[in-house]
Amino acid sequence: MTIRQTISLSLVIPKTAGIYQSNQFWRPFTPTILTGMTGEPVIRAVGEARFQELVDHYFADKGIQTIPLIEVDNSRFALSLTLQGLGSIVLATAMLARLATEPAKYPINAFKLPTSELSLDFSIAYLPSHVLAKPIAYLVEQACQTFNPAIDF
Repeated sequence: MTIRQTISLSLVIPKTAGIYQSNQFWRPFTPTILTGMTGEPVIRAVGEARFQELVDHYFADKGIQTIPLIEVDNSRFALSLTLQGLGSIVLATAMLARLATEPAKYPINAFKLPTSELSLDFSIAYLPSHVLAKPIAYLVEQACQTFNPAIDF
């Protein structure tokens, strides 16, 4: 059995960014948004090394040179620093759900990146006839609940 999910990502910029627009939590993504990121400080989630490598390559492939200002352990902490105006981040769009319900409270702009340009593909493959080790069974259970995936047989 295979469980698969594509996780959409968003670019989040603070009120201190040159391309920030007040009172607009969600803004449409355009190529101009990326070019506006040149020279902007970013927060790197180095505890999520593979993910950060993906983000770094995305910017490099687009010819965008950002300034790595701060390195932190995870995206949650990076988001809290972005809310304080310290730099931009890329993270899972789902992490913005609670903030988006009260956009006036949060001085950020968020741009949903096209999944054709940047996204995460998450998958777990296993044989249903095998007894899974407890940690693997827990991971499968959590993935099913969290990502609501399509299941292929």
